[in-house]
Amino acid sequence: MNIRIAIVDDLDQDRAKLAHYLEKYKKEKDLEIAIDMFASGTDFLESFNKGLYTLVFLDIFMDGENGIGVAHKIRETDNQVTLVFTTITPNFALEGYGVRAYDYILKPLPYQAVEKVLSETFYKNNLLLPYIEVKENRCRVKILVDDILYVDTDNHYLLIHTAHRTVRTYMRFRDFYPMLENYEQFLCCYRNIVINMNHVKEMKDKDFVMSNDDHIPIKRNAKQELRQKYTDFMFFKTTDNVICSPEQPAKK
Repeated sequence: MNIRIAIVDDLDQDRAKLAHYLEKYKKEKDLEIAIDMFASGTDFLESFNKGLYTLVFLDIFMDGENGIGVAHKIRETDNQVTLVFTTITPNFALEGYGVRAYDYILKPLPYQAVEKVLSETFYKNNLLLPYIEVKENRCRVKILVDDILYVDTDNHYLLIHTAHRTVRTYMRFRDFYPMLENYEQFLCCYRNIVINMNHVKEMKDKDFVMSNDDHIPIKRNAKQELRQKYTDFMFFKTTDNVICSPEQPAKK
């Protein structure tokens, strides 16, 4: 993933503080993020190119080219980059609408506000996707949670099946399952087998048919419970469902 962030601020301490926050965030999330710092809007614009940055932090009050002016020039060529203003006052909020600023963060910058902007921006651009990490052949392997079709076992090995390949790791199921149990799309349907309900093509009487056409058995003595969980998941996944109370009937 290619993430590049610019910090444009004429105050050394403010640039350093924000850069420290970005380094902290990238370490927490285990991300590769390139950080460029500029002491003036003019310096930034001289090196700016469309598509170069995912996110630009702009101080509004700078000598020479202020943040609002820099933002207008950015928008002349780049409509996608996320712009966030850092400022000592919220009085310039209206000007931000003209350049489609994503947010304002008031100085002194709190880490929580910066963290929120980063996470929202990365999720919006599909740059921050949940993953698990296991060991395969002495190497650490990252697997996107959404890519997992199902997980089963082969003797003492765990097999993590994805649409692309199967990852084989020496690990007990009971130690692995806690990595997934907080994600509502996963259902333990048989002993030491968990499926991703987002990748189920069909639920039959005795098994689930996955998107790759593999058939995964359903625990016989829990069939009704599992069927209900799958039905509930699919129902609430469908955003078009409308639930009306007797006092407020659906409009025709």
